Amino acid sequence: MASSIPKSESFTIHELSQQSSLPEPTLRYYEKIGIIQPVPRDPSSGHRRYPADTVRMVKTLVCLRASDLPIEDMRTYLQLLEKRTQGAIQQKELSHTHSKNSNIKSSTYKLENSILREKLPIGMPWNGEILRQPRA
Repeated sequence: MASSIPKSESFTIHELSQQSSLPEPTLRYYEKIGIIQPVPRDPSSGHRRYPADTVRMVKTLVCLRASDLPIEDMRTYLQLLEKRTQGAIQQKELSHTHSKNSNIKSSTYKLENSILREKLPIGMPWNGEILRQPRA
């Protein structure tokens, strides 16, 4: 189990959730799957106390999550971040690959939306079947 740290230098899960906008269950999940290292516990209550370095890592996770980076890529990115300059080239490659994938998804989304905009005015529902127009 992780060691305890003074309360003045740490945050509760509730405080970190509010600061980061990540739900408490997400923070617990990230710890469970090892994206966040085991969090020290308050000896008197057993509650998690997130140290400042973990808070910084969570803020990075918020940015990665906002860009729709898959969890395994988030894990890889954080591992590369720990390597500092030795991981910089790989970080750049990961970012570039994700950016290309995001652009493809965005283009697909735009194409699907344009198709929907064309179909909806003529009475085509989402499943592609043509609706019968009411007779006048």
